[in-house]
Amino acid sequence: MGKFQIKVIGLKGDENIIDLCHSEKKMQTMTVLDAKKKIITKLNIKVDIRMVFTTEPLEESSQLQQYGIRHMSTIHVVARMPGGI
Repeated sequence: MGKFQIKVIGLKGDENIIDLCHSEKKMQTMTVLDAKKKIITKLNIKVDIRMVFTTEPLEESSQLQQYGIRHMSTIHVVARMPGGI
């Protein structure tokens, strides 16, 4: 497979396709933080965000594959509330 991409539902409900990487090996080792950095850059996000897959908040140190995230999975981006978890 060529590109590995995810669909991201942004802060305003907009859908975006984000290119994560170009190899299966890289996809297997990619962390949530790696993906978060790509999302922030591509969508020009200026606030602290959390990412959610299905109903589960994603921990930045975890690998995407631990959550079952693969090519064209949908991730939601939400603003982190000050003082919140």
